[in-house]
Amino acid sequence: MNVKPRHILICVLSEQEIAKVHAMTNVKEMWETLTLSYERFKEFKINKITLFRRQYEMFNMEDNESVPSVIAKLKTILNNMGLLECMTLN
Repeated sequence: MNVKPRHILICVLSEQEIAKVHAMTNVKEMWETLTLSYERFKEFKINKITLFRRQYEMFNMEDNESVPSVIAKLKTILNNMGLLECMTLN
């Protein structure tokens, strides 16, 4: 077991990441698990960006829809895009 590299890795991880790898003793296994987790997050983020972009591009006001309803719908799309951006920055 590589105690020093494992300790360094544990020190820089968030609580969620630590929960994923805490029981592992092999640093390589820990690293591979974290890498896979980040790749899945990246794929998730790309899918969400595509979805929100599509919603934004297809955004329109229906004939029977009120202006406040349309504004609320647009705000939801933009807020979701903003939340995704925050996830990227953190």
